Amino acid sequence: MSPRPPTACSRAIALVTLLLQPHEDLPDVLILDEPELDLHPYAINVIGDLIRSVAQVVQVIVAPQSTLLTDCFESEEIVVVGRDGRASSFKRLEEEPLTE
Repeated sequence: MSPRPPTACSRAIALVTLLLQPHEDLPDVLILDEPELDLHPYAINVIGDLIRSVAQVVQVIVAPQSTLLTDCFESEEIVVVGRDGRASSFKRLEEEPLTE
């Protein structure tokens, strides 16, 4: 019998458990790929707040697919990674075009 894929509830519990670890127990870098996947909008806000809190003490790299999660952050807190040929480009979001 093969293991069942994790449910949204078990993923949320795992994320909350990770993000509430004592800061000295966290790794230097956290990489979170689509942490908001299948979560209720309220849970996405909770996860976003926890990510912001943890990002004060460790480097956090998040690859979201949801505007609900990106809305948890200020524009200056977001760095967009693009691709120019075989090179990566990095740029911060600017507040003014986003308000339009």
